Amino acid sequence: MRDPTIELVSQELDYIVSKLCDDPNVVGASLGVIRDQHLVWSCGYGFANKDTESRPDENTIFRIASVTKTFTATALFQLRDAGMINLDDPLTNYIDEFSAATARHGTIEDVTIRRLLCHHSGLICEPTTHDPYWETLRTPTIEEILESLNRTEVIVEPDKHFKYSNLGFALLGEVIARVSGQKYEEYVKNKILIPMDMTSTFFDVDETNNMPHAIGYETNTASNQLSVAPTPHMKGISAAGQLYSTVSDLTKWISLQLRTENLQSDATQILAETSIREMHRPVFLEPDWSSGYGLPWISSRMGNHILIGHTGYLFGYRADVSFNPTNKLGLIALFNTSTLPPIRKSIYQILLSSVTSKSVTTSPTNSSKIPKKLEDYLGQYNSSLGLTVSVDYTRSNLECSIIVGTALGFAPGIIRETGERDIFVSTEGRWIGETVKFVRSSSNIISGFELGPFRFYKVPSVS
Repeated sequence: MRDPTIELVSQELDYIVSKLCDDPNVVGASLGVIRDQHLVWSCGYGFANKDTESRPDENTIFRIASVTKTFTATALFQLRDAGMINLDDPLTNYIDEFSAATARHGTIEDVTIRRLLCHHSGLICEPTTHDPYWETLRTPTIEEILESLNRTEVIVEPDKHFKYSNLGFALLGEVIARVSGQKYEEYVKNKILIPMDMTSTFFDVDETNNMPHAIGYETNTASNQLSVAPTPHMKGISAAGQLYSTVSDLTKWISLQLRTENLQSDATQILAETSIREMHRPVFLEPDWSSGYGLPWISSRMGNHILIGHTGYLFGYRADVSFNPTNKLGLIALFNTSTLPPIRKSIYQILLSSVTSKSVTTSPTNSSKIPKKLEDYLGQYNSSLGLTVSVDYTRSNLECSIIVGTALGFAPGIIRETGERDIFVSTEGRWIGETVKFVRSSSNIISGFELGPFRFYKVPSVS
């Protein structure tokens, strides 16, 4: 889909990607930029396969590794919303075998689903099976993981530190299986991938058939030579990092994250908007507020902007999926090498600069698109506080913004109709959830509006 704002910086995006990927350790990449619900820019760099010199594009399949965790978490929220689990329940409520684990700090019951989702349970990183599977590539089955729980420990005080745990997500996948009565992979496929029409997202590379596929490559640290990376199946830890996907399909995934309201008639709305926002919201913040840990999305600051995302890293593949909800921007970066250049920061610097400058220089009001029933509300309003508020039509709604005076967060922002004449409700900021009541004169003309105990009077327009 064309987006005039993004088109203006498309050449700059192409240049920065080429510059960042100009690294002998980068074989290929597929990138995409999402604006609201649409893929508005994509780029294939290098080779999906060095031997055939095939080029990657938005339909090329890459392994997305730990981005899988965001699908696992979504499945858990679906079960939570259906009343089948409680996020604050101990893991032992669903996996009795976990009672055999040892807690050096707190109790085993302190290991809850919520703490596992945001990596603050204190649980060790990996299953304690005897085989060093990241070397032998013989990943454990879930049965082997469950049998090893008597050697598993909670070694950090819960809630105290961010401690990433693939074991935790492996066990969360087992919770999904036991509660739903389906295998973990089947549940995700039936309840997430199929409803969202994510037809190029798979748990097993064999399912991809003849679809274009990026071969993973690793760099030998001794010889500095590239070689084809192994692609072991994650088996028992599939819920932590088994999925394969494409830029096209992950566009649908980011679009879900950017929804601002429930679309009950849309089959792709697989989770309530309130639950999606809850997954994004940080449960824990770093002391300097530079990053926050959600369920399981991770937030980071870039100037005054917040980026939410998740990365993935597995033999020969790197993935970075992120979005900025305020400006409804998203970025997908998939690489078939072990190297991930600083793509996220570089591209968002371009995107956010373009989008925010565009919003400043463009008038929000477009009279040709204003519904006739809303025209009377537009204009400027003064109050005894020395504030002047402008009511405009933007983002398909009325918006109140202060244009004279200063009062932190005072303007009610976007206001939406309630179904009652002249009664609107604020959807953001200080006044969110409260009513804005417009007042009419004896001649039925809008003369002002009431905001809590405050009254604003409409400034007569000058012909």
